[in-house]
Amino acid sequence: MAKIEDYLDYREYLHAFYRERKERKGYFSYRLLGRLVGMDASLLAKVLQKERHIADESIPKFAAALKLGARETEYFENLVHFGKARSDAQAKVYFDRMMKLQRVSSRRLEGRQYAYFSSWRHAAIRAILEFHEFRGDYRDLAAQLNPPVSVREARESIKLLKELELVRDDGTGRLVPSEKAITTGEGWASIAVRAFQKETIALAGEAIDRHAPDRRDVSTVTMSANVRDLPEIKERIAEFRASMMKFATESENPDAVFHLNLQLIPLSVFPEEASR
Repeated sequence: MAKIEDYLDYREYLHAFYRERKERKGYFSYRLLGRLVGMDASLLAKVLQKERHIADESIPKFAAALKLGARETEYFENLVHFGKARSDAQAKVYFDRMMKLQRVSSRRLEGRQYAYFSSWRHAAIRAILEFHEFRGDYRDLAAQLNPPVSVREARESIKLLKELELVRDDGTGRLVPSEKAITTGEGWASIAVRAFQKETIALAGEAIDRHAPDRRDVSTVTMSANVRDLPEIKERIAEFRASMMKFATESENPDAVFHLNLQLIPLSVFPEEASR
């Protein structure tokens, strides 16, 4: 049976436990497991099929049925709350607790990818390594960021980037970005990316006071358009974003790191919402 620390979805862990027990004993069923946790078999089936969640008061019963130790039980409790979180902020709180409970050797790549998006500094430091010669001077590296970060934070970022193989030694002792990229998808990844985007938007707001106008560009356009045109508007924004990435990639001798935030948000109710 895989360790619970290897899971970021408690229902996947429960399904793995059920499958392993059934293969080992043969006669194990939803009804038998339901008896152990005090839950109706049909409801338990929906939980394992990711259609329902378990109640908070059922967590100790499941922990007992799974024969989890104290540390594992605490991880399971946070894992359940992580899966039931109704906001990105709540999800991040429980995920951070889970990461602290995990043993480094058992951390899954997905969990470390989530950690990558937990702070803007990880992506910023990786980009800085494109032109800054880093050979172990964390104090100097930390001072390269604006706003600056602590030496401890710089060290943590480098450690994470190494674990994700997003940086490599170029053969001379200098760390440089690798070709590997982090991909995003459903579930935890979308939560992580949304949290990352909120953080970068907040940084953009602070930049108005932190940087002189000639070092930044902040502009706002308020416009009216037909809701049917929204897909084309988003497509044009995507084309612009792609063109900027191509321009940056082809730029010679980079010497600074920037965030480009493009924000299109509604300021009125949509037609179908107005008719309710």
